[in-house]
Amino acid sequence: MKSSIIFLLTLSLSLHLLQAATLTENPCKPTQIHTALSEAYISNANPKSSPLKIIFHTAAECSDAYITVTTPKGEQIPVKSTQVNRFSTRYDRLPYLTYVHIFDLPLLPFEQTYNYTCFADTNKSESVGPIPFHLFTPTNSNKTTTVLLYGDMNYGENTYPMVKTITNLAHKNLTNIAAVIHYGDLAYNLEREGGKKGDDFMNGIQPYASILPYMIVPGNHEVRGNFSNQMMRFRMPNYEATKNHLFSYNVGNIHFVHFSFGLLSLHPELLNVTTDFLIKDLKEANKNRAQRPWIIATSHRPIWLVGMAQDAYERPFDASKNPNGCLPECEISPHIYKTIEKILYENKIDMYFAGHIHHYERTLPLYQGKIMPHAKRAGDTQNRYIINPEAPIHILQGSPVGGGNVDDLKHFSRGFGATKGSANSFAAVHAINNTHLLFENIVSETGKPNDFMYLIKTASQKNQNLIFILP
Repeated sequence: MKSSIIFLLTLSLSLHLLQAATLTENPCKPTQIHTALSEAYISNANPKSSPLKIIFHTAAECSDAYITVTTPKGEQIPVKSTQVNRFSTRYDRLPYLTYVHIFDLPLLPFEQTYNYTCFADTNKSESVGPIPFHLFTPTNSNKTTTVLLYGDMNYGENTYPMVKTITNLAHKNLTNIAAVIHYGDLAYNLEREGGKKGDDFMNGIQPYASILPYMIVPGNHEVRGNFSNQMMRFRMPNYEATKNHLFSYNVGNIHFVHFSFGLLSLHPELLNVTTDFLIKDLKEANKNRAQRPWIIATSHRPIWLVGMAQDAYERPFDASKNPNGCLPECEISPHIYKTIEKILYENKIDMYFAGHIHHYERTLPLYQGKIMPHAKRAGDTQNRYIINPEAPIHILQGSPVGGGNVDDLKHFSRGFGATKGSANSFAAVHAINNTHLLFENIVSETGKPNDFMYLIKTASQKNQNLIFILP
């Protein structure tokens, strides 16, 4: 009898807990919250353009979901969604359904810190926030512009230290970090596990992606369904025209331009579209070089590799291979790499960032496999003070988590490799002013740099303790 009573009490308690859990599972709870720089940051922007997009997902349509923005003076501004997009498909033979809520913030004063809160409905039955964010100026305000960059990131236990590190940096340096740039291979892959992999990834990085603008460039792991999953999740500038594959924007004293080698692997016929955009964009950026002196380009694939046996010009090319089943290097013609590199060189970009290979490399100023003229400080044996380079510095950073070993030093014998590493790490760029830019490679677990380089532009090199490097 006693055991029967205990069983009934246990069953009753279990049913009560199950009912409570069911009642608390609000299908309108905002999840996967992230932000992105919007059209106010593009060149020649409409003065009324939105400065920031805030995006979150719900399990049901939840058309009443909204956000409020709180100004530094405490004023609350309600913002309704610009779009609510239903996305339904099947992944791994499993149904996948989500509703994507996209909010365009109204034009607000730059260089101020705000908060926003996401609400499930007008009854405020569920909310997430307040979440802080800072609107960085798109113009040069003579303050240091900092951006964090990496490619090739999974999500799991080995990712937690990096998420913690970047989140801490975001809170401590909210007014100085303009964006986080993830140039391809998100989650490995967003559509896996019936789409749950992408949801878990976005929820996992929400601690910093909801605070700092999270800018993405598609990689080869986003190609499934003609890039449909990343197009559903993200809205970069110029989205309606290029679906996150080709866009640019200005933050502080840096002009960023992003393009997709992944798109060209599937659609090489779009090379002219890409080159036309790059030429037009970079010519415009060069007109404003006095006001915004730094130009940085990113894509998923590197043009040059140092600690690997092959570079962009030597990789095997087989146009008959299916890109989804091909080693990622072999479906892009060397002609495409050469064409893009020529445009970047002729338009005098300062740095090119890429991932795809899971380690870290930093080159000397490089074009067509040759070191180009530059100067550096006397005694700088580690190439950490590069002055007036005549070609871009190439940074390979594809190891925020799970960095691989780099044993092949063949290309270092060529002399164009400045340094390499296999530690879990990500990049940080600090455009200090119009003449000095600091690059750091940050260890994911500690937040401490294990490599750095100053890129210096000076009008006069007289009476300076420099060594001049010729090709």
